[in-house]
Amino acid sequence: MITFEPLRKLMGERNVNYTYLHRNGLSTNAATALKNDGSVRLETIDKLCEIFNCRIEDVMQYVPDQK
Repeated sequence: MITFEPLRKLMGERNVNYTYLHRNGLSTNAATALKNDGSVRLETIDKLCEIFNCRIEDVMQYVPDQK
């Protein structure tokens, strides 16, 4: 499963909230999906990397499902 836990950690470190992301070009639907580890478009990932000046692995990670 893909999780956006690294993004949430990064947001905490930089004192950024979802409203800030929305003001910088993310849609409300994208912000909601990020909060819930939902599906987002590659354009959203690209925008996050632009906003935070970071790499993809700084905003998302793969965590194997527990069996």
